[in-house]
Amino acid sequence: MSSLELKSVGELLGKEFCIPSYQRGYRWEKEQVKALLKDLSEYQEAQDKSPFYCLQPIAVKPTGKTKEWEVIDGQQRLTTIFIILYYINTYHPTKNYSITYQTRGHSDAFVKCFDNIDEAKKNIDYWHIHIAYKEIEKWFGSDKQKMEDFCKVLINKTKVIWYEVNKKDEVDKDVDSIEIFT
Repeated sequence: MSSLELKSVGELLGKEFCIPSYQRGYRWEKEQVKALLKDLSEYQEAQDKSPFYCLQPIAVKPTGKTKEWEVIDGQQRLTTIFIILYYINTYHPTKNYSITYQTRGHSDAFVKCFDNIDEAKKNIDYWHIHIAYKEIEKWFGSDKQKMEDFCKVLINKTKVIWYEVNKKDEVDKDVDSIEIFT
């Protein structure tokens, strides 16, 4: 049995997300990052018209470890939100979630040095993550108030469609994540 619900980004904080090897790497270009920032900023300016801003679905399956989720779909959004929160955290302390990639053994370490061009050149995923970070840096600059206001909307008023797949289906058969992803 699977469940579908709305979760705020704030409800994702503290969770651990694992990107399995069957997924492609992070490939958002700066235009996609800028579009997300722009959409959230426009919502921020007109939030009295809607109670929340909704992102596309994130499909997850529990891994069996406490707080850890296998991401079946939605890793591009999760990675971008992680990078936004990481950047904001340099000026306005906030919580985040963790994200690791099965195909990149040191990917969890790289996220701690987004601004390092030498690290970014080591593989294509790192390069795209670096480009996203630079676009976020350009968007906010060092405007602490802009980041604080944006962070409130991102954490409290931005929601994802949380599609949780159980590890086993109704007849107690293991659920195939790749099949769901496809």
